[in-house]
Amino acid sequence: MTEHTETASFGDVLSDYVGMTDDELDTELRQLELARRAIDARLAAVTSVAEGRMVFAADGHRSMKAYLRATLNCSGAQATRLRRRAQTVGVLSGVGEAWLEGHIGSDQVDAVAKRQANPRVRDQLPDSMPMLLEHAEHLEHDDFEAVLTRWEMFADLDGAFDESDASLRDRDA
Repeated sequence: MTEHTETASFGDVLSDYVGMTDDELDTELRQLELARRAIDARLAAVTSVAEGRMVFAADGHRSMKAYLRATLNCSGAQATRLRRRAQTVGVLSGVGEAWLEGHIGSDQVDAVAKRQANPRVRDQLPDSMPMLLEHAEHLEHDDFEAVLTRWEMFADLDGAFDESDASLRDRDA
């Protein structure tokens, strides 16, 4: 990665990149992506620990989402995404390691986190993670999404029917 001082202006950074060869730009792009993956993985880890310790309550917030929104000045959608990522790396072995090492990106983690949020399949994810992580690392994102969708379909054969039954069963009116 190109080293920049904290006081460098965006114009200086842009100027550095304009002066690079195509190969240097390609290398820089790849290095920056690996650095971003590592930072995103660390952000998920610190979010997981902070939520476990209920740091949000000590800081006067009602929820982790509110704490993240205020602390990071981010949208509610981004705060939700951070929490899902943190919950996913906290419970699914291998995801955090693969992410931190740059083998998978944030989009792959978000795709897995979406399935982790599904109560009908989340208990089956841990056993499937070695295979899914292999696919996440080697397939293009859209192909990985297709693998996950198919996995989810087989993991939840009853699908919406179970959800409908649960909805009826859980009524209390």
